[in-house]
Amino acid sequence: MEERKLSIEIARAIGTPIDPNLPVNPLISGIADTEAVPAGEDCYTFVADTEVDKVYALASNGSVTEVKVTPNAISSALTFAYFDSGLNYVLAKDILETKDSTKMARTKIRLTRSLDKKEVAGIIVVALAAATGDRAITQATGDDVLDVIIKMKHAIENYGDNYVLLAGANVKNKIDSYDKDRANVDYYKVGINESLATMGIKVVKVSGVLSTDGAANVPLLAADSAILVALDSTLQVGRPLVAVRRIISAELAAGLNIEVDNAQRGLFVANVPVIVAGANTLGYAIYGFENFVIACVNPYAVAKCVTIA
Repeated sequence: MEERKLSIEIARAIGTPIDPNLPVNPLISGIADTEAVPAGEDCYTFVADTEVDKVYALASNGSVTEVKVTPNAISSALTFAYFDSGLNYVLAKDILETKDSTKMARTKIRLTRSLDKKEVAGIIVVALAAATGDRAITQATGDDVLDVIIKMKHAIENYGDNYVLLAGANVKNKIDSYDKDRANVDYYKVGINESLATMGIKVVKVSGVLSTDGAANVPLLAADSAILVALDSTLQVGRPLVAVRRIISAELAAGLNIEVDNAQRGLFVANVPVIVAGANTLGYAIYGFENFVIACVNPYAVAKCVTIA
């Protein structure tokens, strides 16, 4: 089998790196409006209130850019950026000697997890950048985790309700142990879970780490940090965060040998040899990629506290 045909066979065997049963990470779908748009179609954010003068969007390099919204316009175009999964590879001998579908399945899982993590990391970075001014809460002396959460809610409650609290590992642990920790201090039961439920706050623990450009693993959300998002905005229709993927065009899909219908991620398969740890390796390099917009279109509905002791 010639090289070009073998690379196409690899792409066909792996397929598009997305789980059709769970196309969007639950954390993202829980706090953001999600959509897939056709190739060539622009992505606009519509702002129904002139109080919002800028939105925040993620660039391909991981930085967050501010997109101005002019007073005479209710919409602003957002620029699509790119994610890739980083290098994965399969050895040529494994493909030539045996048709082991489990190798392809494991490769697809790695690609999917990598791109999912980058999306989650991206939406967290955007939310942190958007929560500025009085929406960036500082824990005062004597404040516990419940005090901080209440302050975060007060900072955004005029701009939305029905809240999700993204909690770093240590913050979630403080919430879990709150009642027990306060048992010897208070003379009555506070009940943090009951208090959060009364305020309409759902707690979601953010776990997992991401390694980029050879850097050490970094938590998707710092252990002592928390982000509060008001899902039902009073300034616009929909949620304050958006996550949009570009549907891959028919021409590009044909070149990559992937299904064109609603394909939101694709594969590049490079011919042998591939450089692994600085050495030529008789294998095929595989990259998953996607074209995306991740943005905060209503920063007034997002609050944060980056250090909760």
